[in-house]
This record gives sequence, structure tokens and C-alpha cells, in this order.
Amino acid sequence: MATFETNADEVRVNGVVQNSGSTTNDFTDVVTYTLVSYEGINTFRVKVYDYDLPTVWIATADGSGITSKTVWKTGASIAIYDGTKINLNGTTQIKGRGNMTWGGAKKPYALKLDSKASVLGLNSKSKDKRWNLIANYYDKSDIRNDLALEFAHRSPGISWSSYGTFVELVLNGVHLGNYYLCELNKISKDRVNVVEQDEDTEKTKPVGFDYSGGYLLEFDSYFDETNKFHSSITTDYKKEGLPINLKSPDWEGYDMTYIQDWILTLEAKLTDADIASTDYMDYLDIDSYIDYWFVYELMRNGELSHPKSSYMYKDSDITPKVDSKIHAGPVWDFDLALLSASYTGWIAKSHIWYGYLFNDPAFVARAKVKWNAQKADYQDLADNYIDALAAKVKVSVERDIDMWGNAYDGSLTFDEIVAKFKTYLSNRINWMDTEINSW
Repeated sequence: MATFETNADEVRVNGVVQNSGSTTNDFTDVVTYTLVSYEGINTFRVKVYDYDLPTVWIATADGSGITSKTVWKTGASIAIYDGTKINLNGTTQIKGRGNMTWGGAKKPYALKLDSKASVLGLNSKSKDKRWNLIANYYDKSDIRNDLALEFAHRSPGISWSSYGTFVELVLNGVHLGNYYLCELNKISKDRVNVVEQDEDTEKTKPVGFDYSGGYLLEFDSYFDETNKFHSSITTDYKKEGLPINLKSPDWEGYDMTYIQDWILTLEAKLTDADIASTDYMDYLDIDSYIDYWFVYELMRNGELSHPKSSYMYKDSDITPKVDSKIHAGPVWDFDLALLSASYTGWIAKSHIWYGYLFNDPAFVARAKVKWNAQKADYQDLADNYIDALAAKVKVSVERDIDMWGNAYDGSLTFDEIVAKFKTYLSNRINWMDTEINSW
């Protein structure tokens, strides 16, 4: 039964007069509400869902939608319900996000809460203002990004990659379907844990400003950040250096001399004909690069070839917290992974700096050791994690498919896609195991 308030003289459902809180209806299918008043007759088709996932409710201050990726809409209310329990109740700024996905029908969004908050217990309940609502519009299964992040979490060389969970999103009273609520890739003690450079200090340029870090870099051919440069190594995609964007520091006028020279020095060592004789490992953390490569190969993600959404970070030279080498990670953007029918062949082994790293026998040997130490966890993901995840999100994803359709995966059902992923990943792991152990 439904409870309602209305100024209408009479409310009917499928022709039957309704009494608030007492008339029983079958809401398993669409029902038609009819409101009769002196102003006329209005009809509404209503479908009621029983959400198994947490629900994010957002209402903009003026009731209008989100049309910009660059301008924050302020003063929006946000409430997150985990079952009947309120997990978050506050206000937020919201804008669009993404590149390719922003052009799709189902839009992704960025959130900037007005106050730091922990959300649904993600990442040991760390508090932050910045969160993403990933649409997964081009992924019919909706689970590819989550699988990649779980591979990263099972890879000890990757210090951090985003934690997320699936939710239902209701924006201005309209249910938009299944979304992936996750942490933003950013510098903070609970995310990319490096020193954050200070804009005011850099602009006044006092003696001793530390340009050595920290940095959050994105290798991305969109090349659309305020601070950006091309490295010295040409890419397969364009005959120019790797497109390196500074996600942080991100203010206009930042002096990039240090990081440009640092990358130039590293690339000179990587491209040396006798790479093994150089000290490139003093500049580059090989465990992170090996595990990062594992994730992209396991998921058969071709983003490194463009490159797109390929993150690296570097801490300060003078901080004692961690080393100041460049590290690979966090992993990001896997909604177009696992599309190939072939589980053989390398997809990332020659891109970015990997074509040089695999020329070093020490790098190859370390990759072999790490693979054999970690492959059981990867196989467990294929054997067990996917089933548990699929059971959790199945109803929501199938409803999402009905709402939005899909760009890929053809006519396959959700169950068929999940079965395909399990078979593919098991075959992929077996093939990689044979290849790596033959080195």
C-alpha cells in the first residue's frame, strides 16, 4: 500500500479509488495513477523498485539538471541510504565528469561534499570531500571497473587504487539506475599518499620551495589539464612524446621545470642500449610497474597504448615518508576492457615505458617472481569474487540494462556476460602463467 498527500479530489490506481495508507496494490508491474481535480485529470505511470543496493539521493538547489563538466552546481542536497539507515545527509557540489562517457546518454558525475565524510565504509571509513559517480554506460555488465580495482587491491606493489561500491542514483527525483560510487584519484593521506605542494607558497617563491614533489601525473592523449608537457619518447599513437598531464599541482603558472627534467633524465636511462647498466631503478619503482602491468594485461585493457587515464605519482625528494621514485598507479578506466575474444597475446607490454623495462633481465626476473606469488589471488578473483559480486548487483544491473541499453556486449544477458568473464579470466591467467614462466 502507498501513503500519499495530494490536493486532488480523488486518486485512482488502474481505475480503483485509493485511500492513503490503506488501499493495497500490486506494484510488481507498472501501475497508472489518476488524479482527478477541478483543474482536470492527470495520469502518471509508476513503477516501484525494491533497491537491494544503497541509494544516493541528490537534489540540486534549483531543481535543474547537470549540464557542465567544468562548472560546479552548488547547494545540492545529498542523502545516502543503506537500507533504512541513513549513511550520509548533507550538501554537496556536483558537476559532470569523464570524456567519452560524458557524451553518452547516461552521464557520470563528480561530487564535492561541503564537509569531509566517510561514505558507506569505503577505504576503512576515511573521510574526504571528493567522490565520483561512475556511470559505466559503455559497460553492459557495469562490473568491469570494479574487477580491475579488485585486481589492483590484490597487487601489493600498487599502494592505492580507488575503493568503490555499487549504488542506485536518484537525481532530482528521477531514478537514473546503477552507478559506481568511488573515491576520486587525488593526493591525500588516505589516497595517493604523497606530499601536496602548496599553491600560495609556490607563487610567492620563497627560498627552498620543494619542486621535487609530490606529483600526481596522468599520461593521457586528451592533454587537457592546465599543466602538461610531452616527454622525450615518441608514442605509437602520435609521433610526439608521451602526453603527461599534472593532475596535481594543477594551478596556472606552476613551474614544471623540475618534473620535466626529472622525466627527461629517467627516459635517458630507460632508452640506454644497456638499460641494465643504468641506475633507472633509483628513479622508478619496479614493483608498482610490474603489478600495474599485470592488471592491464589481465583485464586486456588497451588504454596504455593511446595512452589514456594512465596514472603515475612521485613523492618529494626530501620527505622521509616514502621513496621519491615514480610509481605506477592508481589503475583507472576499465569500462572498455575484456572486450576481446582472444585470451592470448600481450596488450600493454610495449607501451609507455614497458618496451624498455622488459629489456632489463632484472625487471623480467622480478616480474616472474611476483607473478608466481600473486597468481593464486588473481585466480581466486576469477573463481569466486566475480560470482559474489554478480549475485550482489544482478537485479540492479538488469534493471539498468532495461533503462539504458548498452553500446557493447551485444545481445548477451548479464548472466552470460559474467560467465564469459569467468571463462576469459581463467584462460587469460593460464596463458599468462605459461608465458611468464617460460621467460
